Amino acid sequence: MKSIQNKGDKRPVYGFFLALNVNPSTIAHFFVLRKTKVAYYGGEAKIIPIDVAMFIEMLNKAKKIGGIKSKNILDFIMGVDDSATRFSDENEWYADIRSAVASWLH
Repeated sequence: MKSIQNKGDKRPVYGFFLALNVNPSTIAHFFVLRKTKVAYYGGEAKIIPIDVAMFIEMLNKAKKIGGIKSKNILDFIMGVDDSATRFSDENEWYADIRSAVASWLH
């Protein structure tokens, strides 16, 4: 991310961490990275951990409504990323991610 920013690209960078099952220590890791300025990343790392079941749920919802626009994904990512600032621990944040997946595209 920082190498892109060093070239003058100021667009925000977001990512998904996708795993069959997301380990609690992994959720904690990304929660801390989101709340801490890390010089290597050029600030906070905005990475959303989701498990495969949640990802499949999102894909099925998108398919059911006949597709989505990039704005739908961006709104989801920005919403759960911003929610990290409201919570004091990673468990609350991950519960919010789960809730956001369940209500996505409604």
